[in-house]
Amino acid sequence: MSRVYVNKKKARVNLSKDIHQLVQAKTYDVLTHGITLSRLNAHAVHIVNTLWKSGYPSYLVGGCVRDLLCGVVPKDFDIVTQAKPEQVKRLFRRSRIIGRRFKLVHVYAHQEVFEVITFRGVATLWQRIWWRLFSKKMQTNNVYGTIDQDVMRRDFTINSLYYDIRSETIIDYVGGYEDLCKRRICFIGDDKVRVEEDSMRILRALRYSAKTGFEIKAPLQSCLKSHVDLILNQSKDRLFVDFSKFFMQAFSKRGMHLLLRYGVLNKLLSGYDNCYKDPEVKAFLDHLMQSNDNSMRQNKPMSRSLFYAGLLLPLIQKIGQNDHHHGSSLAVYNRDIKRVWQVISTRIKFPRRLQEEIMVIWRIQFMITQGNLDIQQELSLHPRYKSALKMLNMRALVNAKLADDLLAWDL
Repeated sequence: MSRVYVNKKKARVNLSKDIHQLVQAKTYDVLTHGITLSRLNAHAVHIVNTLWKSGYPSYLVGGCVRDLLCGVVPKDFDIVTQAKPEQVKRLFRRSRIIGRRFKLVHVYAHQEVFEVITFRGVATLWQRIWWRLFSKKMQTNNVYGTIDQDVMRRDFTINSLYYDIRSETIIDYVGGYEDLCKRRICFIGDDKVRVEEDSMRILRALRYSAKTGFEIKAPLQSCLKSHVDLILNQSKDRLFVDFSKFFMQAFSKRGMHLLLRYGVLNKLLSGYDNCYKDPEVKAFLDHLMQSNDNSMRQNKPMSRSLFYAGLLLPLIQKIGQNDHHHGSSLAVYNRDIKRVWQVISTRIKFPRRLQEEIMVIWRIQFMITQGNLDIQQELSLHPRYKSALKMLNMRALVNAKLADDLLAWDL
């Protein structure tokens, strides 16, 4: 029979609304959660044990605990501790302190890197006044605290579970274990406040839902949709980093549908919703996403340039008003490419090299569809030729005319 132990000790924490709230932690034993030490990374266990032996309470936290509970092998094992970064560094020879807004320590073990983070705390009233008067941005991330304060600084309940390797128990301050069992995504605290604090939480909520298959309840759905405009306040570089995470694991098809449903994709790539209404475009993109997911599962990821060339291609087609640009010159097609990037760059910034690779793939597939066999051999020697050909083959699956073009190309 599973057992749940409740810690009667109550901790006083300060939320973003400056309202004090009592938090009662629950602890779940190994018979309940099923995570044994044998399932943990040995190096992560060693780091946590070393910190405990030196008098610093330390725990595994976040995504690794969530993934273990979901039966997934964690990609990373993050560690949170009471020790300050300088104290952590003194304990581990192969380590270094990184970060400016909030320092943390990278501890190296063989070929692996583990993040060791000090408990984050809540700024005092005087600190808040000082930052508001003399700083352009609230620097609350620089405050160290205790475990019950640290949990309230996290975004989602399912990412706020702490694993104690000494007792093999999970410590839960915010109902994350119950939310995980019920497969739902919930913010810690007030939804509206959390999104307004950091609009990138909209993307993270959708990404976690795509990754885990967990449900976003109706009230949170409304909140995310009504605040989607706020993501444009973020830097273009940061938007690309978080946007690209939807397509770096085997859940890009679910992620794509969520980005469309919540209006995020149309905010980042203006006019994309109208492109997706075309049945042929939708079929091609669904095939692209499924191919990307399959390649990820086989540990043979599709090249980023090929994937984004396919993802952004509907914007080119929309401008050209002609799927194949038959009768157009390469100069006209290059003009359309330039116009597309001008629109894209107003909201999100793709890395320069990636942009160049995407444009090369577009140009090669355009030249193939023009059927000029005189340049066939020259094109086949280009490093991006195979990528362009793969994209055309995917398009040909949903476009009979394009399939004829490829047949004429004698491929």
